[in-house]
Amino acid sequence: MQNYREENLVCLRSTNQKLYKQVVDHTPVEIGTILPTQTGPTLKFHQPGEKFQYLCDRNDVVGAVQQNFPMLKKEENLNKTVCILTGMGLGYRPLAALEMRQDMYRMMVIEPCLDIFCTALTYVDLRPLFLSEKVTFFVGKIDWQQFDETLVGFPISVNIFFSNYMIQFDWNKTLYTEAANKARAYATKAISAKGVFDKCGELLFKNRIRNMALFREARNVDVLKGAFRGKPAILVSAGPSLDKSMADL
Repeated sequence: MQNYREENLVCLRSTNQKLYKQVVDHTPVEIGTILPTQTGPTLKFHQPGEKFQYLCDRNDVVGAVQQNFPMLKKEENLNKTVCILTGMGLGYRPLAALEMRQDMYRMMVIEPCLDIFCTALTYVDLRPLFLSEKVTFFVGKIDWQQFDETLVGFPISVNIFFSNYMIQFDWNKTLYTEAANKARAYATKAISAKGVFDKCGELLFKNRIRNMALFREARNVDVLKGAFRGKPAILVSAGPSLDKSMADL
């Protein structure tokens, strides 16, 4: 089997310094045995999951991905879709998505196990993923703030599609389930925020311009320091729904 580690690392160093440093500073733990198949290597776990002993299909890993990966079969165009994959395995799913769904807007790959990522780095050519501007990796101890900022940075009009091909979640299920749930929570928050802006964006913009003009004459809030000590207070955020809440306030 060919070893791709050096080629992958050279590419990763030039495209993602943060992830490169994560990898080179990490001492990988061998979690299984790499075995060849007719289309690429698979991983046989030392400690298999409840049902699955192999990370990928033992006979035809590429064919199995193409057959069982729902994203590849979606009929609608994905040019306004961010695809979030939790658990990259050895990289066959994101590679297939990048190759077969060139209409995809962006892909976010979450791999919470750095040892899995290092194994894939060694045995599979991941350079197409590293070189693509469409693909963002979140590996090991996930930087959820960066994940959130990435989501929020996408245009309001994009949809989000979650991968539900979770065969490897049978191994270390808690780790992957927690990562998937957290990703969904951040995505839901981002979609909600974008929905408010989409609905009230014009009003928010006009209010911001009006407030900027008022700042020149406004007094510094420091003058209120201590003025209401010991008294209950309500903090009001001047959002679009404020008018509807005035009676309650």
